[in-house]
Amino acid sequence: MFEYSNLLQSFSNFAQYSSMLIKLIPFIGLGSLIFFRNFFKHKPILVTLFLSIFFFATNFEDYGTNTHFFRFVHKFIGVVAILHLFFLIFKKRIDTSDNPIVLPLVGFFLAIIFSAVGNSLDYFSYLALLQNFIFVSLVSVYISYQISSKEDIHTLTKLILLFCGIFFIGALYDILRDMIFMLDGFGSQKRVSIHFSNPNFLAYYLNFCLALVVFSKLKRKLLLSTPIIFLIIFTQSLSSIGGSLVILILYFSFKEFISLKFLIVSVFSIAIGFSYWISLKDSNSTRMNLIEIGVNMFVNNPGNGIGYGQFKSKFQNYTDSIKNFSHEMDEVIMSHDNRVSDAFLESHGLIRKSEKMTHNDLLTIISELGIFGIAAILYIFLFLYRQLSEVYSKNKRLFYMSFSLITYSFLFSLFHNNMTSIIFWLIISFPAVINRILSNKIS
Repeated sequence: MFEYSNLLQSFSNFAQYSSMLIKLIPFIGLGSLIFFRNFFKHKPILVTLFLSIFFFATNFEDYGTNTHFFRFVHKFIGVVAILHLFFLIFKKRIDTSDNPIVLPLVGFFLAIIFSAVGNSLDYFSYLALLQNFIFVSLVSVYISYQISSKEDIHTLTKLILLFCGIFFIGALYDILRDMIFMLDGFGSQKRVSIHFSNPNFLAYYLNFCLALVVFSKLKRKLLLSTPIIFLIIFTQSLSSIGGSLVILILYFSFKEFISLKFLIVSVFSIAIGFSYWISLKDSNSTRMNLIEIGVNMFVNNPGNGIGYGQFKSKFQNYTDSIKNFSHEMDEVIMSHDNRVSDAFLESHGLIRKSEKMTHNDLLTIISELGIFGIAAILYIFLFLYRQLSEVYSKNKRLFYMSFSLITYSFLFSLFHNNMTSIIFWLIISFPAVINRILSNKIS
């Protein structure tokens, strides 16, 4: 019995140490660039940016130092890219007026600025998110200039596929490790996240890879896509699983296995069906409460909203007309009640003045930016319609690639806060990049 207990303890200790291999994934990603050394020599900042987006941007591993090292590196790489963009503009005289993505970004930036007018703001949140939007916008514009040929798209697709392969190996190792050593409880609904801070964002990046692969010119697409879909399922991200279905349905439409009418009905059915499913899954109706709060914010501040980044700290001021709260919302609102003692909150596992996110980008725009935000998002839809129509007239395969990226990204944004990421705006700029390439307007 003693020997058996020692054996189990040895297995457990080995499993704990083996978890360090998951923390090495970013360094494995860095090492993988050796396979793209020629592309790296040609466009080093672009390649490093994609490495950073996939391995550093959402990585909060600190290795016990209390310093988010990878986040710092990600910001540094982004600043280098922005400085290079300014160099190209002022020294090389590249014309930013011929890049259509600039106007949607400027429109959204103005909506953020106007949201501050007449509102009492938590300036720390407002300025932090404003700074992040400027950073993300400039990096997105830089990437849109650096992708200058179809060969660049093809090479980047292979690079991103390699990154996703590393994700798959790391996730498979993590799953098998837990099964063998029974850590976290096998069958306990463990969600795979590897180095990402949230399983949902891992799934979002995987769908980005899936859309690029299925509409690329790579061979053995089924073989390459299967592990990506497998990993998305293991993240248990319902919105991303719905996004995968949309991508596959669009692929079948591209191959003319299904009709256009069936395609339209399927995409809308998946969007509505997943919205309803997630609402039912959230049995406490927390998401419904958040929507009600967001609507109240818009009704009270229709012009410019309550201010960018203010929902999380001011939601409790817009709850008076709501009759039924979920248990989760009851607890969060209670944390803002000064009549409740800190000792009581601590006994219930709560902290004073708990914050709550919208978990919905559209709700964020409506509640925080008001009519100016709605106008900005409508302009983005108009921009995408024009760009996609032009792509469709030139290259059907690249149209489907662009449309699948945009559709899954917007579906994801209905259930998560994602418009603060570089990938979100890169996807929106993708049709414009394609059109510049196909029109031979790259300077």
